[in-house]
This record gives sequence, structure tokens and C-alpha cells, in this order.
Amino acid sequence: MNKKLMFGIGALCVVGSIFVACGSGDVSAPSEDEEIAAQMASTVYADDSATGKSMSACLKDAACAASLQTPVSSAVTSSSAIETPSSSSTPIVSSSSTVVIPVSSSSGTSSIVVSSSSVFIPPTSSSSVSSASSTELTGTCKPKTTPISKGASAQWVWTRLTPAGTGGIALQGSSTFTWTMPGSTEATATGAGLVNPTATYAASGSYTASVTVGDFTAECSALQVNGAAITGTCTPDVTTADAFKSDVITWTVSASSTGATITGYTWTGATGTSTTATVTASAAAVGKTLAPTVSVTNDDNTVQEITCGGVKVIDSSAPEYVLDSLASYTVAAGTYSMQYACSANQYYQSPINISASGTWENFTASYSTNEGSGSLSSNPQYNIAFADLFGSWSGSLPTEMISITVDHAVVIKCQ
Repeated sequence: MNKKLMFGIGALCVVGSIFVACGSGDVSAPSEDEEIAAQMASTVYADDSATGKSMSACLKDAACAASLQTPVSSAVTSSSAIETPSSSSTPIVSSSSTVVIPVSSSSGTSSIVVSSSSVFIPPTSSSSVSSASSTELTGTCKPKTTPISKGASAQWVWTRLTPAGTGGIALQGSSTFTWTMPGSTEATATGAGLVNPTATYAASGSYTASVTVGDFTAECSALQVNGAAITGTCTPDVTTADAFKSDVITWTVSASSTGATITGYTWTGATGTSTTATVTASAAAVGKTLAPTVSVTNDDNTVQEITCGGVKVIDSSAPEYVLDSLASYTVAAGTYSMQYACSANQYYQSPINISASGTWENFTASYSTNEGSGSLSSNPQYNIAFADLFGSWSGSLPTEMISITVDHAVVIKCQ
């Protein structure tokens, strides 16, 4: 009985002391550090819900929390192991002994002493946590102009791909670029922000280059350095081709090179292996002007691209314009397909009149049909005779198309 009485009195004393401690002084909102301590207490005493709740509630009150703290001379015993929080892993304290955790940054000695094999320690407001990593500078490179003549200089050009924006510009300006340019007089070039070095090539041929910045290397597209010059022309055998009739267009290239020998021809947009190439007019090409290119090479490593003359593809079953006694068409310079429907009888067949539109000045024109073709000398106005287009009168109007090409804006109508 005495023991029980003594125990009860002792309990009352403890409660009274706690009441005094928690009820005195100012009550303020818990600091960030105190909030962290409350989270830790909840974690540490997770296996004892009653104790954990009581501890969490007390720790949220600054004065009550202070009454529970005991100065400790050693934060961690020699047998403990603490992992410092970092941006790459969850902050954990692993320990087989007592760990002392500060409650408030305003007190250098106040602490809570807990014992646990694993304690979670969130980073404080002074921790620097960053998941961002530096972005690698990447890009492409190519010669600014190709081809060039041997003995001339070329400029290699770097184009940044990443990083984008002002950050990429700043990184590019401070990064060291190392260029390798085989076959050039300079051979290499290095410098901070060096994005367009210049190199001189004494011999003709095809050359490449590469650039390294950091751990990234880009292989540049090729530079062509020409030797002896190649000159030439490429002309078609017609100015228009009828897709309805599957006309075949033939282009012929004529090229020469002083001091070197022509060695080959490579066609683009037409089928050919030597000085000629062909294309068959198709429905898909109607309304388009076909103009293939041919690359001519010589034995001095020169490659010269020549653009061929254009041929407009028409469809005679669906002409662009029908010329009758009431029609009058104003067209720009170009090639057009037309059907003749002017007034005609056995005594008179109307010619086609072409006159300059806008500015009254001389122009040239050409025409073609199955029966004939011709070019008109420079003049501000022409009449194309029926007989020149279709031959002699046969009693019925022709149905074939007329192709007319002009180098000036004109008005076309029946005379």
C-alpha cells in the first residue's frame, strides 16, 4: 500500500513538472527543424503508436519539446554509421547505437536522443539538392560553299543542335573546338568557340573534316575541290511533251574541259549514262516543267553540275486553253497548251494573234504542232497562220494541241 502511495505521489510530481514546463513561456508555431524532428519521432516510434503520438504532439510545441531535450556530449557513438543525404539517394542514418538529432537550429545543444537501426533524415532548408546534369554540346558541320577551285580557301561551318537557347550559345562560346581538316594547308585548328575555321586546299579532289567538342565528334559532309574547269550546255529536243501520247523527251549534254579529259556523266531526273538522257512524259508530270541535271567529271577531279533546259508536259486531251472566236487569254511568260477552235472554212482560216501585254515591247515566241513548228523574231505582235500550224485545209478543224512558248506577258486570241 505504501509503495502504491509513493508511486502515485511520484507520478503526480512528474505530471506537475511537465505541466509547468509546457504551460510556461510563449507558445509559437513549430520551426522547420522541429517539424522534421516530429516526422523523425513518428518514424522512430512507429512500433509504439501511443508513445509515438505523445512524442509527436509534444514536439510540435516548442516549450514542451525543450523540456524533453537533454544535452549530449557526443552526437553519435563510435560504432554508428551515418549516410549523408544527397541528391541521388534517400537520406538514411544507419546505426547500431544511439543517434543524436538536433531539434532546432537556434540551439546548439538541444537534441533528441533516439536509438534505431534505420532513421530517416530529410534534407534541411540549407541542403543543395540538384538532379540537373550538364547537357552535352552536339551539332553538325559542312563546308559553307562547295565546290571551290583548287588553291582556294573553304570555310567549315558548325551548326549547334543541343543545347538550345541562350544556355547553348554560352556553352558553345566557352567550349574548345578541335578541327581536323585532312589535305588542307592548315590540317588542324583549335580554339574556344571556333565554329567556322578556314582551310586552304592546293590540290583538287574530295575532302572531309571533323570537329570534336568535349566528348562529341561530328563528321562533316564532303567538300569538292575542282581542278580544270568544265563548261557545257544541256538542251532538250522539244519544248513541250504530250503525256496523252507518252512523248519521249531527249536531252543532250555538250561539255569540254581545257587541260583535262571528260571522264563521265551522272544524270539526275532523267535516265542516261553518257551524253544523252531521256524521260517519258506521264500524267503525273502534266503542268510541270522537267529540267534534269547532269554532273560531268574530268580526270582532274573536277565535278561540274549542269542544269538542262526545261520541257513542259501537257495533256492534249485536256488543253489549258481553247482558242475560239470569243476567247482572249492574257498569260505570263511560259509555255502553254492550246486547242484551235477559231472560225474557219474552206475560204478562210483565222490565224492566231499574239501581242505584248502590259508594256508594248518586243518579245520572242515559238510554237509547235504535229505538222509544224517555228520561232518568231523579236516583235511586239505576231500572227501565226493556220497553214503554219496544221498544213493545208482538210475540211474539218484539227483537234491536236498547239504548244506556244513566249518570253513576255502576252495576249493570245483568234485574229
